[in-house]
Amino acid sequence: MIAVLMLELGLDRSGAMAWAARHHAEVQTKFIDGLAKVPSWGPSTDGLVKEYTDGLATFVRGHYCWGYESQRSQ
Repeated sequence: MIAVLMLELGLDRSGAMAWAARHHAEVQTKFIDGLAKVPSWGPSTDGLVKEYTDGLATFVRGHYCWGYESQRSQ
């Protein structure tokens, strides 16, 4: 990803890493803010929606951990 950002945005390695960190923080904030705006459809549906959105967040974290621990990110 860093190599692509360097090429596409004309950044050096440090600039690309800073861009990626900022982008990640922005996306994370949007996701968390979006969770607070999910409407209610009643107790039974709300539980399913919460389970789904928790799964989305868990998937992202799990994918990151898998890539790091399996050294796929290197």
